[in-house]
Amino acid sequence: MLTAGTHVGVNVVHDDAANRISIELVEGDYEESVRLGTTAADGNITLSGTPTIQGVTLAVGDRILPAGQTVAAERIIYEVQDGAWTPAAGWEPASTSISAGRIVPIDEGDNAGAIFQLLTAGAIVPGTTPLEWKTSVQSTTAQFVPKNINVASYTLLYGDRRRWIFATRSGDQDFTIPNRNDVLWQNGTEIVFFHNGTSGIKTITGATGVFINGVDGGSIVLDTRYDAWLLKHRSKNQWFAVPWKQAAPQVPVTKTLVVAASDETTALTTGTKVTFRMPYAMVLSAVRASLATAQSAGAILTADIKEEGTSIFATKITIDNTEKTSVTAATPAVFSDTALADDAEMTIIIDQVGTPGAAGLKIALIGT
Repeated sequence: MLTAGTHVGVNVVHDDAANRISIELVEGDYEESVRLGTTAADGNITLSGTPTIQGVTLAVGDRILPAGQTVAAERIIYEVQDGAWTPAAGWEPASTSISAGRIVPIDEGDNAGAIFQLLTAGAIVPGTTPLEWKTSVQSTTAQFVPKNINVASYTLLYGDRRRWIFATRSGDQDFTIPNRNDVLWQNGTEIVFFHNGTSGIKTITGATGVFINGVDGGSIVLDTRYDAWLLKHRSKNQWFAVPWKQAAPQVPVTKTLVVAASDETTALTTGTKVTFRMPYAMVLSAVRASLATAQSAGAILTADIKEEGTSIFATKITIDNTEKTSVTAATPAVFSDTALADDAEMTIIIDQVGTPGAAGLKIALIGT
């Protein structure tokens, strides 16, 4: 029978005489797993009560290995109590079973799945001998873990590193990044904030002495649902923030549709010149008229453009005498309708001409 504190391994034994394989449990360097294991990145933790560490709320009876304690003699396995924690079975001061190579698997928290191995050689008195542990802790580039926050105000914990912080509250929320004196942030720590509330502004602010993008107590704001920002700790109390995979603002593409309203040489006369259908919808920003040959005198050349029989102008487009473009017209055109529908029937009409001779009228529709 195994007694408390016994550490076992496995031997596979082959009995040649009986042609039988059996498995024996043997004393060795294998330790029962602990619920949590901490490293220097976690800093000192209080060895009493049932705190929340790395996002896990401890319960009485949990086993924990605080391998990151500043006092190296405290780096033993404890059993959690309501008051001061007690050494776990086998780790009492009188134990003589602890030796270099002891292997401890981690069940939960930021280091779940990691293995801690004791490096300290020689005779070990638990609670007195300074201990050094080697860990296979996952890197800070591990996959981000979601965490929903639905309170109005929240101060980040060490366990929030490598997390998606989903700001889910309907309404404003304030997040505070504490000073490294209060939370021992590792260099390279990354946190993503994601606006997932139906309303409100989510503000992330550095505590006094915490710099965000070079500003002491600086802040960033998520004011639209599904906005996200990545914050990275690059050195003591220095964080930089960038939009998380946020696409560049979409700039509307300008389109230009040029329509010939006459041939190049025949003198222009009044009347309907061309009818066509819009190949796509367009919101007009400008219309230009141009001539291949200018008219020399007389009434100012005036043209109209109609969408489905209705003029798009409050003031029609004109080309002054001796000019070839409406851009230099003394009286600019004024729109009454800028939204041209896809497949709408468009008509170009000359309302007025002067001395015969103007030729080669073209109309350019410019918009998005």
